[in-house]
Amino acid sequence: MPPAEDAEAIYAKAVKAEVSKDFDSAFRLYVKAAEAFLHLSRSVTRERDKSKASAKKALERAEKIKAFVEKSKSTPNGPDPQLTPVGIDYFSPQEQSYVLGKGGFVNGRLFPLWDLPFHTSTDTLHEDPDGELELSPEQLKVSPVWHRPPDWPMGQDCSPLRPQDILQHIITDCSLCASLSVCLEHAQRFNTPFYCSSLHDVGSGGLVSPMFQYSKGSYELRLFFNGAWRRVIIDDRLPYHPTTDTLVCMTSTIVDGHGAIWPSLVEKGYMKLMGGYDFPGSNSSIDLRTLVGWVPEHLQIQSPSFKRETTWTRIVAGFRAGQCMLTLGTGTNPDIIWQGTRLLPSHSYAVIDVTEEDAIRGLTVLDSWTRALDEGAAPRMIQVPWADVLQVFESIYLSWDPNIWPNHLTFHGLWKQARPGDQRSTRCLELKFDNTSADEELCLLLSRHVADTQCTSDSFPSQCSSKTAPARLPSHSSGTLSVSISYDGQTPEVGFSLSAYAPSMVNIAWNEKVTKPPFTSKVEGTLTSKNSGGNSTHPTFMVNPQYHLRIHPPKQGPLQKANISLTMQMGREVPVNVAVAWSQGGRVFTLSEKDLAATSGAYSYGLAKLTKSLQVGDYSVILSAFEPNTMGTFSLEVESSLPFDLRAIPQEGAGMYAKTIRGAWDPRNAMGGPSFKQYSQNPRFEIDVQALTELKVRLQLLKPKTTAGLNLTIFHATTGALGPHITTSGGYDDSVTGVVTPQISLGPGKYWAIPSSYHPGFQNAFELIVYSTSARGLEDGARNEFEDKRYSLTLLRVVRDGFARGRLLMIHSKRIRIAFLFASSTPLSPCRTKSPASLKNLASAATAIPMLVSVPESQDTQMRLFSVVR
Repeated sequence: MPPAEDAEAIYAKAVKAEVSKDFDSAFRLYVKAAEAFLHLSRSVTRERDKSKASAKKALERAEKIKAFVEKSKSTPNGPDPQLTPVGIDYFSPQEQSYVLGKGGFVNGRLFPLWDLPFHTSTDTLHEDPDGELELSPEQLKVSPVWHRPPDWPMGQDCSPLRPQDILQHIITDCSLCASLSVCLEHAQRFNTPFYCSSLHDVGSGGLVSPMFQYSKGSYELRLFFNGAWRRVIIDDRLPYHPTTDTLVCMTSTIVDGHGAIWPSLVEKGYMKLMGGYDFPGSNSSIDLRTLVGWVPEHLQIQSPSFKRETTWTRIVAGFRAGQCMLTLGTGTNPDIIWQGTRLLPSHSYAVIDVTEEDAIRGLTVLDSWTRALDEGAAPRMIQVPWADVLQVFESIYLSWDPNIWPNHLTFHGLWKQARPGDQRSTRCLELKFDNTSADEELCLLLSRHVADTQCTSDSFPSQCSSKTAPARLPSHSSGTLSVSISYDGQTPEVGFSLSAYAPSMVNIAWNEKVTKPPFTSKVEGTLTSKNSGGNSTHPTFMVNPQYHLRIHPPKQGPLQKANISLTMQMGREVPVNVAVAWSQGGRVFTLSEKDLAATSGAYSYGLAKLTKSLQVGDYSVILSAFEPNTMGTFSLEVESSLPFDLRAIPQEGAGMYAKTIRGAWDPRNAMGGPSFKQYSQNPRFEIDVQALTELKVRLQLLKPKTTAGLNLTIFHATTGALGPHITTSGGYDDSVTGVVTPQISLGPGKYWAIPSSYHPGFQNAFELIVYSTSARGLEDGARNEFEDKRYSLTLLRVVRDGFARGRLLMIHSKRIRIAFLFASSTPLSPCRTKSPASLKNLASAATAIPMLVSVPESQDTQMRLFSVVR
């Protein structure tokens, strides 16, 4: 290793030791690195200043560690002293190499990088030092024996294989079989060596021809895994049936008494990487990524975002140009039949032709599965129209030639738990772009590094460890994309690779100088049925968690905007959003475009993030899940270049008693606004205030309609015409969350609350939510019963003289509250009784109109307040 690289490597080891709190090792390594840099400064004239600066930095770290350790030893019972964190350059070659090197350990075995020097002896017949692979349960049933294939004459040439020559037997690797078949199809059309490019013979040092047997029995596979090309070494011993001496793994069609061995060897190498023949399954785009390094894309046909015509156009163009290979996947339904042909569930099918002639679209679909007795038969091929493909299959797996995108970047990093027990880790990267043409699209590919292929508890299934996302760029533009990538799982440290692919007219580069904002704050909370209101189309949107964000001006210098970032995280299955609204820090009830200062955009699963430059001032931050009543814990992290305060905004009516009553407009009482001259005929609710109280009332539709303008107005209760109103919700408003009156003080007395729609004849159910600072006469929603034993008439629907000569009797007690409608012209007074028997006798006198409710059999029974419908 050159001296410069040696010094950098020592310094990198020192940094890792310090981060791991191995201070003694870190101290020695920093001193050693300083010595190496000083030696370098004396021998290399052109980099003398740089080497001296590096040596000085290493010595400073060593001195800080020494002071830290000495202070810790002198105060054993005191708080741990803080040490200034080491600045780590995550983009440095040393850090990138560390992540890739860590990714070489899979299932307890080391698979080194392909580019690293590697030497193996070829003097003796090779046997894999890792031993025989673990067999699948189906293989174990026949007790296979391991031995080498029959000897063939050296240099014997055989015809190339066809796609249908790949045969799957008892190994559950249909995706790998389909991948090899589409590679063979591509090789036929474009004369490409995909079918053998991943298999190298150690003895000859060249590519293996599919039908050759090489000496010494040692093979190397070049497979792309955990972010890089890796070397997988195998021998040529394969599992055979003990009596028939036939292979019990992937095979090929037998021609002239011989079958190609290379498919079996490729399968063995792949299975070694995956932990053995007991393969849990994968998908073909991931397998092709491993075999040939192409970019995977998974399309779910039933997804709302699936575009039928666009997908077909892309498939036809890519397949004909040799830039796309594809396979199909079925769902879990065990009874999938197409035109009499039964298809296997959860199975991968190769697509070996795409046709479009005279408006007839179709795919040639190949199944590699074969029974042991039918080994010599060709697998079944069917011609499936495109329209039927969309009905029969569940997924389309595309693999794209990476050369489509001349500009390519990859970053390798680690997800780490911030503290023990954390389930979520998020990394944020910035990608700078300069688009010099019309609208272009970037392709982002995130791959999780897999250390245990049998582990399936994380956010990525073990064998489906990559996710692809497009990013469309405006024409002739430049800027920065903020990319947040998250891992949800129990593993403390997980590697990943993030690749960006761009066309030739788009220049891309990582922003390696991202600085963490100086002011940060993180809050955690829980969505429950009471505060999970869903998106802004729901009337309950207003109950979502909200926070008052106040951005302070800088203490020195001119007034400037704050560069602020807000990140909300929740369970990975929950679509979430974070929005910032212009406000004075109060609760936002309806979110309109003009009120929106910033948003994270469309709802995204598990994580929502926005980055914006905001003026100094007050804002309301609204967190929401897409659907109401979504349960789960969440976190909100705020980072800002200016100081700020973040406080939770109380819910509407917080600290007040609340009562909900429902009603409805029907043809007899939907009289519209005052301009229609029958306003007083609208539903009317009486509020009996027995002591000075603060009160506000909200009106909401049970089934919101955007065309319904609503109003709620409160009047003094009078015997004649309506007098001047006391308060009103304002002009008629069609907000989905309804309308609300301002909070006002009301003295003792009776008041009318009149809900109305602007247009007469509007029929809909509604509810009134009454908030009051006084408990007298208002039900406490938390306990569902009254504070005292006195009887009171409250929130009573007024039934005017002239309607069936009816009166409503309300009987309230500590335990019983019930109402009857009587056919009588004489008003009835509240009845003082707690006896169910007395109530039954009273109910028997109500003969003209059926009882609205029945009398409870026990005094412990509680009932809700209701209103009479005219």
